[in-house]
Amino acid sequence: MIQRLFNNKNQTGLLALAPLFLVVSSLNDAISIGLISLFLIVILTSTLYFISSFIPSHQKLVSVLIVSVTVTLVARMLLNSEIYFVADKIGLFLPLLVINSLVISLGEEVFSKPDYKSTMIYVSGVVIAVLIFFIIFGFLKGLFDMFSIIDSPAGSFILLGLLFATINLLKSNQVTD
Repeated sequence: MIQRLFNNKNQTGLLALAPLFLVVSSLNDAISIGLISLFLIVILTSTLYFISSFIPSHQKLVSVLIVSVTVTLVARMLLNSEIYFVADKIGLFLPLLVINSLVISLGEEVFSKPDYKSTMIYVSGVVIAVLIFFIIFGFLKGLFDMFSIIDSPAGSFILLGLLFATINLLKSNQVTD
């Protein structure tokens, strides 16, 4: 299960989201940001999948950027109007979340799937890994909040590194079993 959920591509995508982990200070923040990530990735991937057949291959990158920016702006407006505390916390990292989630963790695999169902199965694995990772990170961040090093940006990256090391250790134990 861990082997499939946290494969190298998903870990690369999570690592691309590393700056976003700086704004997570509690389990509530982590769940909010994880759910926003989930919805943005699903909406963006679905939109790009359905318009990809109308776009020439030499213009796919430009189309991805235009659609990503549009989705980001709409998401920013909705977040500002409905759940401002989350939008304020995410701040500058929302575009980073959308672009890095799509480009790095999903990449061309989304566009190479034969149908929408297989695309969404692939994407659901990515978003579930992102959501679980955010929840675990938020839980640990709240748990170790008493240590001043964890409150600092360096502490967030240390905690992130320890989580990746733990996942890789669990994956290597499963492979040898």
